[in-house]
Amino acid sequence: MSKDPREYPRQIKESWAVHQALRGLGFQAEDIYVTCGRDGQRPFSPDSFFVFLRTQGREFIVNAGVCENSEEAESLLGVWKEFSTLFNDQVFDDELMKEIYNESHVMRNKTGLIVALMNQGIRCPMMMN
Repeated sequence: MSKDPREYPRQIKESWAVHQALRGLGFQAEDIYVTCGRDGQRPFSPDSFFVFLRTQGREFIVNAGVCENSEEAESLLGVWKEFSTLFNDQVFDDELMKEIYNESHVMRNKTGLIVALMNQGIRCPMMMN
């Protein structure tokens, strides 16, 4: 894959944006996971890419994008590892990362994210101070 973060699949960029949004709300990185599979509530739907937050004895799940098939979903996990490693190693340009973040679905609906967390009984650490 390219070192231009804009060239990564949409599911990867959206997963990263959700991860960053949750971190920005004060959640710990070790409580946030990225995985793929079928939606348990819609077992006949295609495989998807998910971001899980496990905190405060609860679980919160964000669907970060549908995949063509299970092989693509599994392949994207490897791409996710590459992307997150490059991000953590600060390989990507900060301005490009801001662009991806600001254009993400989660940022266009940030109020909805906070409301959804609260509806699950999860309190945002940055709002607890």
